[in-house]
Amino acid sequence: MSPETPILYGFCFPHHGKYSSYARLLDYMPECRVVRVEEALPATAFRAGFKKVRSFFWLQEWRIRRVANRYPQAVLHHIYSEATVQQGWLPQRGRYVLTAHQPPEGLEATREQRAPFFRAAQRADAIIILDASQAEDYARVFGHDRLVAIPHGIDTDRFAPAATPCQRGSDAPLEVLTVGAWLRDWDQWHAVFRETVARLPNVRFTVLSRPEIVAELKERVGNDPRFNGLSGLSDDELLDLYRASDVLFLPLSGATANNALLEAASCGLAVVCTDLSALRGYLFGTTGNCWYPAKEPATAASYLQQLANSPAQCSFAGQQNRQRMLDVFGWPVIAHRHLEVYRQVAEGTPFGSA
Repeated sequence: MSPETPILYGFCFPHHGKYSSYARLLDYMPECRVVRVEEALPATAFRAGFKKVRSFFWLQEWRIRRVANRYPQAVLHHIYSEATVQQGWLPQRGRYVLTAHQPPEGLEATREQRAPFFRAAQRADAIIILDASQAEDYARVFGHDRLVAIPHGIDTDRFAPAATPCQRGSDAPLEVLTVGAWLRDWDQWHAVFRETVARLPNVRFTVLSRPEIVAELKERVGNDPRFNGLSGLSDDELLDLYRASDVLFLPLSGATANNALLEAASCGLAVVCTDLSALRGYLFGTTGNCWYPAKEPATAASYLQQLANSPAQCSFAGQQNRQRMLDVFGWPVIAHRHLEVYRQVAEGTPFGSA
């Protein structure tokens, strides 16, 4: 390792699949030294979930500080900075890049609990944010505008439409899929579900989430047969689920980027999502998707009904989404943009607002 080689410090959340998450970035930058949190953890601890893993982060911070101090000219990048900067033990020398994944309002609300992270943010030469529309809010939260907007990437080879897509028959239900748990608004989901099934009998809502969430939703819909709850799918089963669906429905309370949106769009699904500026840019230039106000479930239901009545429109929206992912968000493209940031940081180039 040369003294200038960037050091990437990150990990894959236990609930992320092999092909998902921002941690895939680590796989596309062989030029860098990668330090993964999970490397030094007992497998049983890692499988126990994020809260258990997080209790070991202080040890890894000590480890990364030792590595970075040996290479004081290197640029150190905390990939999941809000999670991994637990103690704030940054090396005394060197340059630092952090990536912010949590919405700015969420960080502000937890400022006291995240004091070490905010200390690190003050020292960072650059903070990568996942959408430029949030730059002003992040600058206010961090107290500086050394921000660079680089979007989340997606493995477009893995998340792709089936080689021979199955055609939905005229009597088949519209398959509406919701994936995930973090920042999902389940009251929104329920309101849209009720509104949609009242006007569109031939529809099926599938939710892939934590078991306790699936159980709660099942109880709320009264065991309605148009609800299908799933948990604990394998990577291959997740891919099959995307490919068997028509629409991704994302009811959200906030966002910076969203794995499910990128994965579904890359698989060629249409998208119905809460209207959040941080996500609109990911599907910029596409038509046929629906961005609905959080308090207007009827808007989302009406659009789902429209897609059910026009399979061609649904398919066209999915094709555009797939092309958008191929054009802009493949991991090799995103990795190159990160390397440019490391180069500028190493050269001392000042960063202004994203």
